[in-house]
Amino acid sequence: TTQPPVEPPTQTVQPPAQTPTTPSATTPSTQPSTPSTTTPPPATAGQGKPCLPGLAGFGTSPRAVCYDMLGQDVKGPYCVVIPAGGKYTTPFAIGKFEVSVRDYALYSKATGKPMPKGNQDPNLPVVGISTQDAQGYAKWLSAQTGNTYRLPKDGEWVYAAEAGGKKPVTDFNCYLQQGGTVLKGSSLQAVSSGTANGWGLQNAIGNAQELVDAGGAFKVRGGSFRDSMSSCSPALVKEAPGGADEQTGFRLVREIKEQ
Repeated sequence: TTQPPVEPPTQTVQPPAQTPTTPSATTPSTQPSTPSTTTPPPATAGQGKPCLPGLAGFGTSPRAVCYDMLGQDVKGPYCVVIPAGGKYTTPFAIGKFEVSVRDYALYSKATGKPMPKGNQDPNLPVVGISTQDAQGYAKWLSAQTGNTYRLPKDGEWVYAAEAGGKKPVTDFNCYLQQGGTVLKGSSLQAVSSGTANGWGLQNAIGNAQELVDAGGAFKVRGGSFRDSMSSCSPALVKEAPGGADEQTGFRLVREIKEQ
């Protein structure tokens, strides 16, 4: 399989900004002050950019980001393909970013499901949702695209977050204080903030702690902006909250169909 070319390290991928003609979130009136240097991933008209095994392990390159279309000009969440390894004999795709307020608003408007209370900045991870809400969003995405989206299994999430040991050392949004000054972890940050790991996942560690399916129970992984910098890692696991809270979000696995 021909490997996609690696992009210069200064190039970044931003979550899709929607200007849909189908149900969607209201376009925000303000935009980030820093211009995007994104090179949009190539797409097939009406089908998005397929998540193919040949993209596995190249998620730091914009050319290796994949996504489905939810309607005309409406992109689903950006995904990266995780290579096979260990007990995972086939590649799978997972969200490059935490599911954002913008992503969830598309689901909310299409289904009438209320938006969670709290900060409605479209670039932030959506929080204030229950496990059932996250599963409902995944089911809706699956129905819209014909591909299977779901919460990641605990082992899948850890494997993807570890990225074969190529994970950020300290560039994540967890609580860090020095001399009475909070240096990091004062609040949630945009899903595109921070440094991606070696397989392209951003904010797997810190920012919002993420829901995982632990086989009959749900847990949260990676730590949040409220956890200390020294404790944040893919290994940090807690019981999922009984209800919605302001520090728990999620990203989804997108299963890859056999060719």
